[in-house]
Amino acid sequence: MGSAVGDPVRRRTVVALCAAGLSAGLALAGCSGDSSGGAASSAASADSATPSPTPTPAEVVWAGQYCKDRAALDAAVAKFGRDLTITTSADIVEQLNKQLRGQALAVADALGRTVTTLAVVPPELTGVQADVARVVELGNGAQAEVDALSAQVAAVGEADGVLGKGAAALTALSAAKQSYGHLQELVTAVSSLAQSDDPQLQEAMAQAPECANG
Repeated sequence: MGSAVGDPVRRRTVVALCAAGLSAGLALAGCSGDSSGGAASSAASADSATPSPTPTPAEVVWAGQYCKDRAALDAAVAKFGRDLTITTSADIVEQLNKQLRGQALAVADALGRTVTTLAVVPPELTGVQADVARVVELGNGAQAEVDALSAQVAAVGEADGVLGKGAAALTALSAAKQSYGHLQELVTAVSSLAQSDDPQLQEAMAQAPECANG
C-alpha cells in the first residue's frame, strides 16, 4: 500500500511505511561661531553625502564565498526528502542509503561549508557579527541533527527482519521530517544576512561576482 507524502517533502512508501511526511548621507553639519565683544556672528552649513564604503579584498572574498555557500545550501535543502520511494523489501537499506542518506550527506556537506565560512566573518563587518553568531549556532544544531539522521539510517541495516527494518526506516524518515523543518529555518536565517543594513557588507557583496544573482 502506498502513501503520498505532502509538502514540504514528498515521498511515497509501500506496505509498512505509511507515516513520516518529510515531506548617510552625513547629517547636515551646521557650523556656527560667536565672536566676542559683540561682533557679528556667522553660520555656514553644507550638505555632504556619505562616501561609499570601501571593503577590503578579504571582505569581498568572504562575501563571495558566503553567497556561493548560501546558494549550495539552499539547493541541497530543497532536494532533501524529495522523490523518495522506499519499500519494505529486502533491499530497504540500499534504498535508504541511495536516496535519503545520499541527500542527507549532500546537506551535511553544504551545511558544513556554510558554517565554516560564517565562522570567519571579517571583524570589520561589525553590523553582522551578532547575526552571524546566531546563524552559526543554528547551523551547528542542524549539523548535529543531520549527523544523527545518518546514524539512524545506518541503524536500519542492523534491525532484524524486513518488518524490523521497516520500523527502523520509519523512525529515520520521521527524524528526516523534523530535520527538514529546522533546515528550512536555517536557510531563511542564512539568507537574511544578505539583507543586513551594514553598508560595508552590502558594498562587499556588490563587488563579489558570486553575489551577482542575489
